[in-house]
Amino acid sequence: KYIEKNNNEKIEKINFRYKTKEKCQNIEYKFSNGKHTIIEEPLKDYYYNGFQNGTLLRESCYQCDYIGIQRCADITLADFWGVNKNSIVLQDEVSYPSLVFINSQKGKELFEKNKNKWTVFERPIEEAVWGNLSLRRATPKSKWKEKFFLEYKKSGYENAAKKCLIEHKDIKYFIKKMIGKNATAF
Repeated sequence: KYIEKNNNEKIEKINFRYKTKEKCQNIEYKFSNGKHTIIEEPLKDYYYNGFQNGTLLRESCYQCDYIGIQRCADITLADFWGVNKNSIVLQDEVSYPSLVFINSQKGKELFEKNKNKWTVFERPIEEAVWGNLSLRRATPKSKWKEKFFLEYKKSGYENAAKKCLIEHKDIKYFIKKMIGKNATAF
């Protein structure tokens, strides 16, 4: 609603993995009038920032029952953060591969039936665990969560977002910005 209000147009589609030549993690907002907006620094987007820093997650995310590599689904799909990109061949410089865990016989059959449609590289499980924090622990609750929702009730989304989702970055954010993609294990 906030984005629609500021653009005087209805959103038709949001893409959190809009790809440009420089990187694959831009945000694209596509509007009903055909206009689209690309945000090349996702952490400047209120929603994305609140998602990434743990402010806008459900309470269950902070005590997630699905931490680790043991899964109840037949197949688990995720971004493969942590992969050694020198060990695989990607279609371009900015792509990131998907991570696939096969968790059951049914999942294995489904994967085998379709794997000729994809480029598949088997990688050590340690790469996946190192780069995907949710395989090691639940997302920590942001220190801004309570303040955000109190402010939201008091003065609305825009004011709450300005006070709690962008302005107050913790030290981990600045460290990650300084040392880049090698900081994904925080």
